[in-house]
Amino acid sequence: MKVNITNMKNVFVFKNNTFYDERGFLKRVICKKDLKKIFNINFDIKQTNYSFNLKKYTLRGFHYQKKPFEEDKVITCINGKVYDIVLDLRPKSKSFLNWTSLILDSNRNESLFIPKGCANAWITLQNNTSLIYHHSQFYKPKHELSIRYNDPKFEFQWPKKPHIISSKDKNIANFKLENL
Repeated sequence: MKVNITNMKNVFVFKNNTFYDERGFLKRVICKKDLKKIFNINFDIKQTNYSFNLKKYTLRGFHYQKKPFEEDKVITCINGKVYDIVLDLRPKSKSFLNWTSLILDSNRNESLFIPKGCANAWITLQNNTSLIYHHSQFYKPKHELSIRYNDPKFEFQWPKKPHIISSKDKNIANFKLENL
């Protein structure tokens, strides 16, 4: 498992193991043993979601769940390409209220690990882009929080203005620290 570490603690990209033969290939996207051995992270999948996005410049996020239902996530782009931003909302973190960005490209065979206390959003860079999300917690709508993709507090730098965004994601109020 090759790993690229970001500038945020426990936010990293890892190369998926792929096994090829005459039939095609098999990708190991998540291995609990590897996450524990390499990063000392216990990751138990409680839910897996699949996201299909018809058009490029579709934006989804920022979403996260508050305590006690915070969740780790592993995100894999299985078709197409996205520009992903991870926002650190962990008050004790050195990168608190900072963000990092990266591109997840299905041709690179990589996954992104996002720890509890971080919010995530992405914009598609190609038509017909698909992602799989593995979550360490069940979805709890009453504990979900969101941050608007263009909140002035964070000055997010998107590669392109979103063309498609849900009304829910578009109409989130400005960030307030007390909402954490």
